[in-house]
Amino acid sequence: MAGLCEGGNEPSGSLKAKQRTNIKFCVLIHKTPAETLRLLEEAYGEAAQVYAWHKRFSGGRDSIKDDVRSGRPTTATNEAIAQRVRNVVRDDRRKTIKEIAAKVGISVGSVHNVLHKLLNMHYVSQKLVPKMLSAEQKETRMTLAGDMISMADEDGDFLNKIIAGDETWYYLYDPDTSKGKVMLEVFFDSQGLIHHEFIPEGRTVTKELYVEIFRRLLDAVRRKRPEKWVENNWFLMHDNAPAHRAIIVKNFLAMHNITALDHPPYSPDLSPPDCFLFPRLKSHLKGRRFNAEEVIANATRALRRVSQNGFQPASRNSTRVGKSLENHDSGVGIYAPDAEAYAVFADLFDPIIEDYHGGFKKTDKHPPKDWGDVDTLGNLDPAGEYIISTRVRCGRSMQGYPFNPCLTEAQYKEMEDKVSSTLSGLEAELKGQFYPLTGMTKEVQQKLIDDHFLFKEGDRFLQVLCLI
Repeated sequence: MAGLCEGGNEPSGSLKAKQRTNIKFCVLIHKTPAETLRLLEEAYGEAAQVYAWHKRFSGGRDSIKDDVRSGRPTTATNEAIAQRVRNVVRDDRRKTIKEIAAKVGISVGSVHNVLHKLLNMHYVSQKLVPKMLSAEQKETRMTLAGDMISMADEDGDFLNKIIAGDETWYYLYDPDTSKGKVMLEVFFDSQGLIHHEFIPEGRTVTKELYVEIFRRLLDAVRRKRPEKWVENNWFLMHDNAPAHRAIIVKNFLAMHNITALDHPPYSPDLSPPDCFLFPRLKSHLKGRRFNAEEVIANATRALRRVSQNGFQPASRNSTRVGKSLENHDSGVGIYAPDAEAYAVFADLFDPIIEDYHGGFKKTDKHPPKDWGDVDTLGNLDPAGEYIISTRVRCGRSMQGYPFNPCLTEAQYKEMEDKVSSTLSGLEAELKGQFYPLTGMTKEVQQKLIDDHFLFKEGDRFLQVLCLI
C-alpha cells in the first residue's frame, strides 16, 4: 500500500523508543496504565499510545519497535513535501485542498497526490483522516471501545454524564469549501446545549485560548447544570486535536477534577459534534452567501432549534464505538448510512453481500421485474386450510434522503408528509389507511407489530445502532 511508512526501524535513542522502554519497565514493576501515563507525562511533558503499549507488554510482547509495514520508497523531495502537508493537516484537519496548497506552496493536484497516495488520507465528517488505520490505531479503538462498554455497563446513567465539545469552521460563503471563516466552539450533553461561543475572525483555538474557553464552560455548567456542578461526576468528551491534549489543558482539567475520556486517533466518526451536530447546523447554509454577523446569527438560531430530544441521539452515539462489539452472533453486523456508502466502502460491502446472498457478485445485475399475469394466479388455498393471511410490504428508502442512521428529525417529518399525501390520493382497491407513529395507541402499535408492519420493540440489533 502506498504511503509513508513510519516506524519499523526506530532508532534506539529516539523519544518513542525511550518512552516504550519506560512503559515496559512500568509493566514489570506492576504500575497501572494510568500510573504509567502520569509518570511519562511528568518526565517528557506528553506521551502517546501509553495504554496500547502497556497492554502489549502486559501480554508478553518484548520488542519496542513498530510492526513492519509494507510501503514503497519515496524520494527525498516527496518525503519533505509530504511532511509539510502532514504538518498543515495536523494543525487543522478541516482545511480544504486549496488552503493546503496555498499554505505549502504546491499545486492542488500535488496536494491530492500527497494526501491520497503518500499520506493515504481522505475526508470523514469534513476532516482529513487516514484511509486505513494502522494495526496500532485499530487496537486503540478496540481498547477504548471496551472501556466505554465497561463504564456504560457499570453506570446506567453514564451517557447522561458526558459533556461533548468541539470546534468547527463556518465559512462566509459555503460552510464547507470557501474562503473567509468564523470558528464556533460548542459544548452539550443529553439535556441540550450548555455553552457556545464564536472565535473572532483571524484566530483559531490555541491551547491558551482553550483553557479560557474551559473557564467559561465551567461557569455555564455551574449555572445550567447545577447537579453536575455540585456532584462533579461528569466526563468530558473531545477529540485529540493538538490544543485539546496540550499539557496546560491537561493540568487545568486535573486541577478542576475533570475526567476527559480518551478519544481514538483519526476518529471524527465517533465524535458526537462532528458526526451529529455540526452537519445538522450547516446543512441549511450551503450555497448561500453570508457575512460574519449573519453566519453567527444563523448558527445561533440553529443551535437553539435543536431540542433536548434532538441531542439524545448524539449522546447515544458516544458509545457507538463500543456498541460495535456487541451482538457477536449477528450475521452481518453493518448498516449503510446512505446509498453512496455502497460505492465508497465497496471493499467492505461487496464481499459481505456476495457471501450473504449466495454468490451475488458486484458485477451481477438484478433480473428485470416481471410480476406475471396476476389474473391467472388462481386460488392457492381454496379450502382455506393453509393460508392465514397475505400482505405486500414495501420497505425502501427515498431518493434524496440518507438512510435511517443519518436521518434527522426534520427529514423524518418531511418524508412522512410526502408519503402520506401521495398515498392518500389512491382510490378503489388501492385505497388504505395511513398509520402515523405520533399519537399511535399501544393497541394499534402491537397489532402492526404482530402483522410485521412495525419493528418489534426490544430488537437488540436495531437498538445498538439507535435505529429504534
